[in-house]
Amino acid sequence: MKHAFGWRLGVIGVVVALGVLVFMPNIAQISWWPTKTKIKYGLDIQGGLYLAMGVDTPGVLRETANRLADTIREAAKTKGIGVI
Repeated sequence: MKHAFGWRLGVIGVVVALGVLVFMPNIAQISWWPTKTKIKYGLDIQGGLYLAMGVDTPGVLRETANRLADTIREAAKTKGIGVI
């Protein structure tokens, strides 16, 4: 049991060390550091992109009413009812 715990702790240590190795150029300017490239941040971290979507409610209601009127008009024609 203690042997398995040691392996787990060792793997966690290696992963943390690699993370620090890769991330260090982003927080410090060290000339002798092995990795020089910085992590490229996505839009969400850089400041993001604001997207606002809206609905033209009067237009949607108008279109829905027109479609309903067309449906009623077609149903009346098929039943022989006069439509104005």
